[in-house]
Amino acid sequence: MVTFKLMEVNGNIAVYHYWVENNEKENPDDYGTLAFDMETKNSETPEVAPGDCWNTLTVEDLMKF
Repeated sequence: MVTFKLMEVNGNIAVYHYWVENNEKENPDDYGTLAFDMETKNSETPEVAPGDCWNTLTVEDLMKF
């Protein structure tokens, strides 16, 4: 389970904090950051939460499955 909390909106960019394993109450400082552009629908994760992981797969990798 992942918990998201909207922290700010600056123009068309919405910034969220997120906690893995619904960990917000137990460890409020262990969050990751997600920035979402509401105009282009692009997102980026400038900071990955502790306990989370980041994987990048290419089209070629996906075709192997």
